[in-house]
Amino acid sequence: MTETEKEEITRKSKFKSICRAFHAPEEAAIYLGQLDADQRGASGQDQRISSAMSSVKSNQDKKSIDADAVDPKDIPPFTPLIPEQWLSRCQEFKTLHIVKYQRIWQSLIYLLKFHPQDIVCEKDTNKLSWKKTSKLIDPINAETLFHKLGSFWPFGAKEDEYKEYQKLLFVRENLEGMGANEEQVSEYSVALGKLYAWITHALELRINDVVARRNQKSKERELR
Repeated sequence: MTETEKEEITRKSKFKSICRAFHAPEEAAIYLGQLDADQRGASGQDQRISSAMSSVKSNQDKKSIDADAVDPKDIPPFTPLIPEQWLSRCQEFKTLHIVKYQRIWQSLIYLLKFHPQDIVCEKDTNKLSWKKTSKLIDPINAETLFHKLGSFWPFGAKEDEYKEYQKLLFVRENLEGMGANEEQVSEYSVALGKLYAWITHALELRINDVVARRNQKSKERELR
């Protein structure tokens, strides 16, 4: 396997991993079931853990805990990426009447081709109507916005037709026109910051893929 092929596998694996934070219903159900089982098993250990904690020397900093004082199996396992960890936080925006950085939602809807422009914008404009858009952040329907996010794949040729506002460069410019970066968005909402990061990453991967395939076709034409 070449280095290029390895890098391609890494990019695809990373993208799938990021998507899991917003849509992975089966994995989320398994995770919650395991978490519940772990909590039930841990409840019987409370007394033993309390005793171990009290054995820490009194002259130690109270903010730190001696790792040797607690049985390692009593420490919950580290989970680097919880399935759907940002989903419910993003869905909470549905209940808000006024939100900042609305272009994140608009760009997401355009990128995923979730709904036509006139469904989410004021009549004959590109100005987002939050009143219309908030109704689309629905966790109940099977074909939700986040279901579309989970099934989005930025690699390979696409045969779909795209409206002007659904094209990659338009979506990127629309997002950049917001005038904020991931850090600023995250200060407002960590979940929205993660969603912003997903969109920018998906756009970058998709644009790079299009450029790479276009260059490959040019080389093949030259060889012929």
